[in-house]
Amino acid sequence: MGAASPELLLRMAAHNEPLVNVLRVAMVAVSVLWVVLILRGRTALPKWMAAVNPATILALIFALYWVAPGVGVYILPVAMNVTHVIIFGLALMACSKTAQHRA
Repeated sequence: MGAASPELLLRMAAHNEPLVNVLRVAMVAVSVLWVVLILRGRTALPKWMAAVNPATILALIFALYWVAPGVGVYILPVAMNVTHVIIFGLALMACSKTAQHRA
């Protein structure tokens, strides 16, 4: 087994970067849509869920990396997965409480 080739890593990063940029733009667009729809009352989610959007959670994860790098170094590589777990978990709890109040 040989060592990683810096040249190969740079070439692969050049191919990966445009895809990552598309993902970044999509994440911002979805976050804005998330906030607008919730604040306008177009979802079953409570208004406080507008603050819990992908952009905010990712910003908090990056802040965690800078404030507590010992923890952030493990969370940052899986930041999008952590974001999904937090959003879907809170949305499930919020909708579950809403359904209980209606029953």
